[in-house]
Parts: sequence; C-alpha cells; structure tokens
Amino acid sequence: MDEDSFRQFETFLDFEKKNKLFVKFKYMGNSPELEEFVLIYLTQKEDFFVEVIKYDFSQKEKLHMHHYKEPKKIYLNEVPNIETLARLYEFLSANWRILLVKYEER
Repeated sequence: MDEDSFRQFETFLDFEKKNKLFVKFKYMGNSPELEEFVLIYLTQKEDFFVEVIKYDFSQKEKLHMHHYKEPKKIYLNEVPNIETLARLYEFLSANWRILLVKYEER
C-alpha cells in the first residue's frame, strides 16, 4: 500500500491486551470506494502475536478470508466496500472469543 494514502489502526479486544484487531485500508483516489483493505484478528502467544483470521482485498485479488491454524483461503461473495469492512470488524469484535476457542482446538 502507498504510505501516504492509507489509514490504519488497531483495537485491543480484552483488558489483558492479548487479543486485537488490526485494520489497514486505502480509498480509491478521491472516491469513497476502497482500493484495498486488510482486517486481522491477532492473539498473543508467548511474546508475539499470531494471526487467527484475516480478511483481505485488493485490486489484484477479490475479497477473501484466511484461517491460520488450519491453513485455508476462502473467497467471499461480498462487495468489498467500507460497509463490508465495518460489518466484518463488528463480527470479529463480537465473536473473537468463540473464534479463539476454535483456533486453539485445532
């Protein structure tokens, strides 16, 4: 991503700061459309964070999701816009505990 045209932030999901969401996105020029984005749910293992689930979209590749414990890539039939990014963010924020349990079971 071009360093001047993207926005990014991260949010911790728990008080212990062991689970967080990382968001990075880029608008398409002066348009409200997204050119690309990444949304990652990370959990801390020992001294470092590992990716549990990642949603990724770019002009080169349509919107997809990665599961990392059991590596697989799933393409999503979703419009890659800011509303979809917000919905996925809300989904991860609301369900991160369930996703973590499933991640650790594998």
